Amino acid sequence: MATDIAIQQLQNFIIKYRDNGMRPKSSRPITFHGLRHTCAAEWYEELREKGMSEKEAHRHVSRWLGHERPDVTRIYLASLKNNSEL
Repeated sequence: MATDIAIQQLQNFIIKYRDNGMRPKSSRPITFHGLRHTCAAEWYEELREKGMSEKEAHRHVSRWLGHERPDVTRIYLASLKNNSEL
């Protein structure tokens, strides 16, 4: 399947089912990019729980996201506390 078709199908799925996955009391709709931010934060926390250092976990998440610049990955992890030293 072509990448653009796969992306469009995923976006259509999110639009169709976003009301089912919204957090209670949130007025912000779920988006593809929002899911990417959530996933990055969950990956980071999982790696830290497994004993990986902050810097190492940050580097792994950066690679998974396809970013090599720490400042870009830091944006994805902004929802996490103590992310300032990364």
